[in-house]
Amino acid sequence: MPSKLPLKTNWHRIKARLKEKYPSLSEADLFFTEGQEEQLLQRLQSKTHKSQQELVLEIEAMLQPSGTR
Repeated sequence: MPSKLPLKTNWHRIKARLKEKYPSLSEADLFFTEGQEEQLLQRLQSKTHKSQQELVLEIEAMLQPSGTR
């Protein structure tokens, strides 16, 4: 499931929303390289104490046209 997230084209928007929702996330936590979705999700999981599935759902919601968070 994580590899299907369209992070590359939307990363700046997703990153800004994640920083807004989780102010304790650092730039290093939010570092993303194409093909490294799993590593990103593992870092986010460690910092937010949410499951990868919960994080994927949050990110998918951030990508909705309505801007649902």
